Amino acid sequence: MHLKLIAKSYRAEQAFCLPNNSDHYQPRSPSCEQVSAGCSRATTSSDCQDNCDEDSRASQLIWTADAKLKNPAKGFCCGRDPRRCDVVLGATTSDLPISGVHFSITQDAGKRFVLHDDSKLGTKVSYDGKSNLIRRQFKWILFPEHQIIVTIEKDLISKLS
Repeated sequence: MHLKLIAKSYRAEQAFCLPNNSDHYQPRSPSCEQVSAGCSRATTSSDCQDNCDEDSRASQLIWTADAKLKNPAKGFCCGRDPRRCDVVLGATTSDLPISGVHFSITQDAGKRFVLHDDSKLGTKVSYDGKSNLIRRQFKWILFPEHQIIVTIEKDLISKLS
């Protein structure tokens, strides 16, 4: 079982490729780079489009259930503090409104992924485009049958799959 965070904004792309995230980082697909650049002469635009869905065109962070975590009791942690977070979402001195440990992801007894907002600033999680309010100290079950978007303020947006 794995969880994939997909960059959906420029700031998310920048955060995902930080050196601290190298264990989980997967850059956008090279063939999808061609789509973004208009493809090469050797292939047609439709050939490129066939090999690249929207998610393949973005950087990704992948977490597997057997991954070594910095704090196994807390789960897969995301935030600004590289000492406590498995994924760093911005520089420690960043002007982004991201907490040291902004959110964590665990699995419940039913093996469902659960996102816990651990911040003072809040997180917004939407299911299938239906947006919820920014919530603090809240838990969301990440149902796999839904498209789930996690937003920290307006700048850092990730899709979970």
